[in-house]
Amino acid sequence: MNKKIISVSLAILMGATTVFTATSKPLNVEAATKKTYYTESGAYIYKSANKKTKKLKLLKQNQKVTTTTKASSKYYKVKVGSITGYILKSKTNTKPTWYYYAYSDRSGAYTNRKKTTYVQLDNKKRNYKFVSHTKPTGYDTTLNGEDLLKISFNNKTYYMYDINVTIKPIVSKYRAYHKKIKAGQDYEYEGGYNDMYVYHSKARAKKMITKLEQIGYVRIPKDSLMGGMYTYKYEESHYGSSHDYEIRLNH
Repeated sequence: MNKKIISVSLAILMGATTVFTATSKPLNVEAATKKTYYTESGAYIYKSANKKTKKLKLLKQNQKVTTTTKASSKYYKVKVGSITGYILKSKTNTKPTWYYYAYSDRSGAYTNRKKTTYVQLDNKKRNYKFVSHTKPTGYDTTLNGEDLLKISFNNKTYYMYDINVTIKPIVSKYRAYHKKIKAGQDYEYEGGYNDMYVYHSKARAKKMITKLEQIGYVRIPKDSLMGGMYTYKYEESHYGSSHDYEIRLNH
């Protein structure tokens, strides 16, 4: 009798152990997919997934951010430095992006870099916005306007001379900002192809650089012979108690 009870008890105990072992097996959970985006000028990190909540940080054009939020979401949760919050999906791109504008209603372009086929792009209006994913750079030789810019127009790829486009709307933004922060003996030269600002305060120069990068400008080496649109050079000069902080911009 006792042997029978013991046998049944052992069977029950072994069954319970088997169930526990089976249910305690680690779950095969798929890791969240991390995606990379690049922000638009004017993109903010918000405290919550609502643009009416507190703005935590203003990001620069092409600020690289990563998120595990679903691509279909209206807001993406991101972390930049020590700040965690939410950015609008509509303020992001999947690639670094710069915008150029047409001089006239019709712009000449090539369908390939070898320039074998020339076409006229009907912009329908002056200052039509072209999209480019090519990072602006500095040059060691004079190109005389012969550099071909890769752009997107109506979801097609074209190549056009950079002298046929402008970034005038971008230039107006930083010129207005300079007027806002200018003080004392700060000096400016504003021309048709490039601008120069000389500040006597490093803090003001840094403010200007922050503004430039927020609207898409890229710093190039100060010894570059020249630079494409959206590029700037920065140099400091010290003469005794006098200090100059010079920013040269190409547009």
